Amino acid sequence: MSAVNQYKHLIAYDLSSYGAAFAIINQFVDDKVVKVFEVSPCGQTAILILLSNETISLQIIKSEVASIFGSQVLSCALIENIHEDLLPTYLSQNKSTLRKTLAILEGPSIANGFVLAQRALEKKNTLIDFRVIRTFPKNILLTISAESLGQLINPDGFDFKQTNFDSIQPSLKSFYEIKST
Repeated sequence: MSAVNQYKHLIAYDLSSYGAAFAIINQFVDDKVVKVFEVSPCGQTAILILLSNETISLQIIKSEVASIFGSQVLSCALIENIHEDLLPTYLSQNKSTLRKTLAILEGPSIANGFVLAQRALEKKNTLIDFRVIRTFPKNILLTISAESLGQLINPDGFDFKQTNFDSIQPSLKSFYEIKST
Protein backbone atom coordinates (compact mmCIF):
# COMPACT_ATOMS: atom_id res chain seq x y z
CA MET A 1 0.00 0.00 0.00
CA SER A 2 1.43 3.35 -1.00
CA ALA A 3 1.68 6.13 1.56
CA VAL A 4 -1.02 8.09 -0.22
CA ASN A 5 -3.46 5.18 0.04
CA GLN A 6 -2.99 4.49 3.74
CA TYR A 7 -6.03 6.65 4.55
CA LYS A 8 -9.62 5.56 3.96
CA HIS A 9 -11.56 8.83 4.13
CA LEU A 10 -11.14 12.48 3.20
CA ILE A 11 -12.86 15.77 3.62
CA ALA A 12 -12.38 18.52 1.04
CA TYR A 13 -13.14 22.20 1.62
CA ASP A 14 -13.46 25.23 -0.60
CA LEU A 15 -12.93 28.16 1.77
CA SER A 16 -13.34 31.91 1.44
CA SER A 17 -9.78 32.58 2.64
CA TYR A 18 -6.40 31.00 3.14
CA GLY A 19 -6.52 32.12 6.77
CA ALA A 20 -9.71 30.11 7.33
CA ALA A 21 -7.88 26.98 6.16
CA PHE A 22 -5.15 27.48 8.76
CA ALA A 23 -7.70 28.28 11.48
CA ILE A 24 -9.38 24.91 10.75
CA ILE A 25 -6.01 23.14 10.79
CA ASN A 26 -5.11 24.80 14.09
CA GLN A 27 -8.37 23.80 15.73
CA PHE A 28 -8.99 20.30 14.32
CA VAL A 29 -5.83 18.64 12.98
CA ASP A 30 -3.74 16.53 15.36
CA ASP A 31 -1.44 14.74 12.84
CA LYS A 32 -2.34 11.43 14.48
CA VAL A 33 -5.98 10.77 13.63
CA VAL A 34 -6.44 13.63 11.15
CA LYS A 35 -3.73 14.69 8.68
CA VAL A 36 -3.49 17.59 6.26
CA PHE A 37 -3.22 16.29 2.71
CA GLU A 38 -3.24 19.72 1.07
CA VAL A 39 -3.76 23.36 1.89
CA SER A 40 -3.46 25.76 -1.05
CA PRO A 41 -4.34 29.37 -1.78
CA CYS A 42 -6.43 29.89 -4.91
CA GLY A 43 -6.51 33.61 -5.55
CA GLN A 44 -8.67 35.04 -2.77
CA THR A 45 -9.94 31.60 -1.68
CA ALA A 46 -8.34 28.36 -0.51
CA ILE A 47 -8.70 24.62 -0.62
CA LEU A 48 -8.13 22.30 2.31
CA ILE A 49 -8.07 18.51 2.15
CA LEU A 50 -7.90 16.41 5.32
CA LEU A 51 -7.38 12.64 5.57
CA SER A 52 -8.25 10.13 8.28
CA ASN A 53 -9.00 6.46 8.84
CA GLU A 54 -11.80 7.39 11.22
CA THR A 55 -15.06 8.42 9.59
CA ILE A 56 -16.48 9.68 12.86
CA SER A 57 -13.58 12.13 13.31
CA LEU A 58 -14.21 13.67 9.89
CA GLN A 59 -17.98 13.75 10.48
CA ILE A 60 -17.41 15.67 13.72
CA ILE A 61 -14.98 18.05 12.02
CA LYS A 62 -17.46 18.65 9.19
CA SER A 63 -20.22 19.50 11.67
CA GLU A 64 -18.01 21.66 13.90
CA VAL A 65 -16.44 23.55 11.00
CA ALA A 66 -19.89 24.29 9.57
CA SER A 67 -20.96 25.61 12.97
CA ILE A 68 -17.85 27.66 13.75
CA PHE A 69 -16.70 28.80 10.31
CA GLY A 70 -20.13 28.82 8.56
CA SER A 71 -19.89 31.62 6.01
CA GLN A 72 -16.21 30.91 5.33
CA VAL A 73 -17.06 27.42 4.02
CA LEU A 74 -17.96 27.75 0.34
CA SER A 75 -18.41 23.99 -0.11
CA CYS A 76 -17.46 20.79 1.65
CA ALA A 77 -17.54 17.07 0.84
CA LEU A 78 -16.81 14.04 2.99
CA ILE A 79 -15.70 11.06 0.92
CA GLU A 80 -15.80 7.75 2.75
CA ASN A 81 -13.87 4.72 1.50
CA ILE A 82 -11.95 6.64 -1.13
CA HIS A 83 -11.19 4.65 -4.26
CA GLU A 84 -7.58 3.47 -4.49
CA ASP A 85 -7.01 5.44 -7.75
CA LEU A 86 -8.41 8.76 -6.50
CA LEU A 87 -5.46 10.26 -4.61
CA PRO A 88 -2.73 8.87 -6.91
CA THR A 89 -4.52 10.44 -9.89
CA TYR A 90 -4.91 13.73 -8.00
CA LEU A 91 -1.15 13.65 -7.39
CA SER A 92 -0.46 12.76 -11.06
CA GLN A 93 1.01 9.43 -9.98
CA ASN A 94 -1.54 7.22 -11.76
CA LYS A 95 -0.91 6.47 -15.43
CA SER A 96 -4.24 5.15 -16.72
CA THR A 97 -4.91 4.21 -20.31
CA LEU A 98 -7.65 5.83 -22.34
CA ARG A 99 -10.64 3.69 -23.20
CA LYS A 100 -13.07 4.31 -26.10
CA THR A 101 -14.73 7.53 -24.88
CA LEU A 102 -13.63 10.56 -22.94
CA ALA A 103 -15.27 13.28 -20.85
CA ILE A 104 -13.71 16.46 -19.56
CA LEU A 105 -15.48 18.04 -16.59
CA GLU A 106 -14.69 21.58 -15.47
CA GLY A 107 -16.00 23.33 -12.38
CA PRO A 108 -15.21 25.67 -9.50
CA SER A 109 -15.36 23.38 -6.44
CA ILE A 110 -12.67 21.01 -5.17
CA ALA A 111 -15.28 19.43 -2.87
CA ASN A 112 -17.58 18.67 -5.80
CA GLY A 113 -14.60 17.58 -7.89
CA PHE A 114 -13.80 14.89 -5.33
CA VAL A 115 -17.43 13.75 -5.24
CA LEU A 116 -17.56 13.47 -9.04
CA ALA A 117 -14.17 11.73 -9.27
CA GLN A 118 -15.18 9.19 -6.60
CA ARG A 119 -18.51 8.54 -8.38
CA ALA A 120 -16.72 8.07 -11.70
CA LEU A 121 -14.37 5.50 -10.18
CA GLU A 122 -17.22 3.70 -8.40
CA LYS A 123 -19.00 3.47 -11.76
CA LYS A 124 -15.88 1.74 -13.18
CA ASN A 125 -14.83 4.77 -15.24
CA THR A 126 -11.11 5.44 -15.55
CA LEU A 127 -9.93 8.67 -13.95
CA ILE A 128 -7.23 9.90 -16.33
CA ASP A 129 -6.54 13.29 -14.75
CA PHE A 130 -7.68 15.33 -11.74
CA ARG A 131 -6.14 18.75 -11.40
CA VAL A 132 -6.74 22.13 -9.83
CA ILE A 133 -5.88 25.32 -11.68
CA ARG A 134 -5.07 27.51 -8.68
CA THR A 135 -6.17 30.87 -10.00
CA PHE A 136 -9.08 33.07 -9.04
CA PRO A 137 -11.55 31.79 -9.72
CA LYS A 138 -10.05 28.31 -9.52
CA ASN A 139 -10.91 25.64 -12.06
CA ILE A 140 -11.14 21.94 -11.26
CA LEU A 141 -10.50 19.64 -14.23
CA LEU A 142 -11.48 15.98 -14.33
CA THR A 143 -10.68 13.81 -17.34
CA ILE A 144 -12.62 10.55 -17.34
CA SER A 145 -12.63 7.66 -19.80
CA ALA A 146 -15.04 4.75 -20.33
CA GLU A 147 -15.99 2.14 -22.90
CA SER A 148 -19.12 4.09 -23.93
CA LEU A 149 -20.66 7.51 -23.35
CA GLY A 150 -23.52 5.84 -21.49
CA GLN A 151 -21.07 4.63 -18.85
CA LEU A 152 -19.72 8.11 -18.10
CA ILE A 153 -20.95 9.94 -15.03
CA ASN A 154 -23.21 12.94 -15.42
CA PRO A 155 -22.43 16.05 -13.34
CA ASP A 156 -26.10 17.13 -13.08
CA GLY A 157 -26.66 18.91 -9.79
CA PHE A 158 -23.06 20.12 -9.71
CA ASP A 159 -21.71 23.32 -11.20
CA PHE A 160 -19.53 21.46 -13.72
CA LYS A 161 -19.44 21.73 -17.51
CA GLN A 162 -18.98 18.46 -19.38
CA THR A 163 -17.50 17.90 -22.84
CA ASN A 164 -17.85 14.37 -24.23
CA PHE A 165 -15.85 12.68 -26.98
CA ASP A 166 -17.53 9.56 -28.34
CA SER A 167 -14.43 8.51 -30.26
CA ILE A 168 -10.90 9.54 -29.45
CA GLN A 169 -8.77 10.44 -32.45
CA PRO A 170 -4.99 9.89 -32.42
CA SER A 171 -4.34 13.64 -32.20
CA LEU A 172 -6.34 13.87 -28.94
CA LYS A 173 -5.06 10.55 -27.63
CA SER A 174 -1.48 11.84 -27.87
CA PHE A 175 -2.23 14.39 -25.11
CA TYR A 176 -2.98 11.61 -22.64
CA GLU A 177 -0.63 8.77 -23.49
CA ILE A 178 3.13 8.79 -23.27
CA LYS A 179 4.85 6.92 -26.05
CA SER A 180 8.14 5.22 -25.39
CA THR A 181 10.86 5.72 -27.99
